[in-house]
Formats: sequence, C-alpha cells, structure tokens
Amino acid sequence: MNNAYRYELKPRDPSLGGGWNLKLYDADGEEAGGAIYPLVPDPEANPEQGIEWWNAMEEASRREWMRAAGDTGRVVDAYRAYLTQLARDEAESQGEWWISSRGDTAE
Repeated sequence: MNNAYRYELKPRDPSLGGGWNLKLYDADGEEAGGAIYPLVPDPEANPEQGIEWWNAMEEASRREWMRAAGDTGRVVDAYRAYLTQLARDEAESQGEWWISSRGDTAE
C-alpha cells in the first residue's frame, strides 16, 4: 500500500467535445472514481458567446488567449483555449479536493 491518494488529468479527444478526463485513485492505487469536464458552452455551437467574451477583454488578454490558441487569428480558437483552461482548472480543483478530503492516510 502506498498511502498516496492521487488524481490524473488527461485531455479528452476533440471529437468527443474536448475538455478533460479526471481519474481519482485511492491509497492502494486503484481507480476510485472520476469525472469528465467538457467545454461548456461548445465554442463552435455558440459563436456569439465567444465574440462577447472577446469584445469584453483588454488587448493584452486578447493577445494572451490568441497565443494560447496557437495564433490562429480566429476568436473561436482563443475562446476554445479559454474554455479548455476553465475546464482544466475545475477538474484540477476537484482532484485537489479529493486528495485533501482523504485526511491523514498514514498507518
């Protein structure tokens, strides 16, 4: 027994909607649960929301998110990068909660 609760984050296939797959592992290293953190809303299906998001930002933030999107020049790609980061942050927060909520695991 390794007494180390942990979690794992892996990107989801874009054909499944992107986002992140979270897996939770118990102290024995066995998978104990998990969740999927998709991109919400779908940036392709809701372009108006992406445009509103873009227009509300200052230029420095626009450059940052466009760079994160690979400098494609497309607002939808920058919005996708933003939503991907939001989904990752949420999944990571849940993984950290999983670990912290386990208490002292030492024997």
